Amino acid sequence: MAEIAFEEICKLCGDKKPLRESHIFPNFVISWLRKTGSGYFRMPENPNIKYQDLPKYRLLCEDCEQRFSLKERYFSKNIFYPYLKNSPKKFKYSASLYYFLISILWRIVVSKLDAYKREHKNFSKEIDKAEDDWRFFLLGKKISINYDVHLFITDFVTGFRIPVRGFNRYMARGIDADVLSNSSECYVYVKFSRFCVFAPLTKYDESKWINTKIVNGDSIWSSPQEIRDRRIGNFFVERIKLAFRKLHGNISEKQRKSISEYQKKHIEKIMNSELGEALFYDSFSSVDTGFFPERNIGRNELCPCGSNLKYKKCHGRKHTAEN
Repeated sequence: MAEIAFEEICKLCGDKKPLRESHIFPNFVISWLRKTGSGYFRMPENPNIKYQDLPKYRLLCEDCEQRFSLKERYFSKNIFYPYLKNSPKKFKYSASLYYFLISILWRIVVSKLDAYKREHKNFSKEIDKAEDDWRFFLLGKKISINYDVHLFITDFVTGFRIPVRGFNRYMARGIDADVLSNSSECYVYVKFSRFCVFAPLTKYDESKWINTKIVNGDSIWSSPQEIRDRRIGNFFVERIKLAFRKLHGNISEKQRKSISEYQKKHIEKIMNSELGEALFYDSFSSVDTGFFPERNIGRNELCPCGSNLKYKKCHGRKHTAEN
């Protein structure tokens, strides 16, 4: 149970109440990572410390936490665990999914609002507006908002070709969040387990996002999905490089030895876990810097996702149907 803090202003409802210390990411995600991994966390900024938990923030009062928890239970029961267990090609969802994803995006933005606005000063107005609109939507003061939300669900790349070392471990198990921008576009990005969420705050080319958009209502999510914007693939690559550079560059020899000893002692448990599966594919895969090609892919070429299927039979299937 999260601790109750002294009275402050709730970031969501604006009332002065005791605030809860709680995670940005839902507790069930953190519990799943512990259960399917080593049981602890190492932060890239300080990998020499083993953390039993992820950081907590005082953002919400008890009433607002409970408001969010209803949608978290929906996502956990209907999408998170069923998908990780069975990897269905499609599933039905309700407006609760959209609400849940907006709540995660809003938490990310509001937790470091001033810092994000400084870092992305050309889009400070867009960031402010998104936080404001999302907050009113989450409180039920707006029935709908004009923000697209994209859910891209990843899987292991099993073709033994990966764009960067550690790709499977990050894409299948990583927790990450940030605001991204270039000269003309700005996105909020959230990543937990295999679920990647993007919310564009500016105009963007929606045609490059295939089977990823989540609507605020009853609908069906289906695969295969595809993000045809090469910049997103490059973003993942650079994100993974940065995390692993920090992790392996800052870790001490003592901790390297500790990790090695732990792996030897628990080798059977690790190899039978999802963490072990990610490590296996990463260890035996070769790095292919052309994994995210700039050119158009021929219909009869192998799909670059590593499935060993022709593009027209895999990620090109949606494109072929549309043409």
